[in-house]
Amino acid sequence: MDLKPLGIEIKMTQRAMKRFIDLQMQPVTPNLSGTEGMMLRTISRHEGGKTTANEIMATSRVNKSSTSQMLAQLSRKGYITMELDPRDKRKKIISLTPSGYLAVEDMRQVLVSCEEEMVAGLSEEEVNFFRSVLAKIRENCLRNLGEAHEEESK
Repeated sequence: MDLKPLGIEIKMTQRAMKRFIDLQMQPVTPNLSGTEGMMLRTISRHEGGKTTANEIMATSRVNKSSTSQMLAQLSRKGYITMELDPRDKRKKIISLTPSGYLAVEDMRQVLVSCEEEMVAGLSEEEVNFFRSVLAKIRENCLRNLGEAHEEESK
């Protein structure tokens, strides 16, 4: 049996999961890209569904230019509003509209359903074991990244 490197297996699985989720999302949010949907979910996680572009960039790791473009698109599509912060006119307060809240809830339901389908046939114990293995792999990578970063700064 020809075993692929673990990283390749993980990447292939991630791509298959993304295609599956995108296909399930399409009827629910036909005018949203996956990245726009993730940005809506990021906004929804902030208190009261209100945030700033800087807070979005800090939590989503999307650069300033891309964030600005996506926020403009989401505003044009009616999912968010952007208003000047009364305390600091340089900032805009970004808020979900009722359509934005509805889209986030629809996406949440699809993601729950997708996860149920993706783990079909696995026991709860197997799923938990898989999560712990992924966490250990992630921790190992991050620890080694930290060590590499320390070496670079010397």
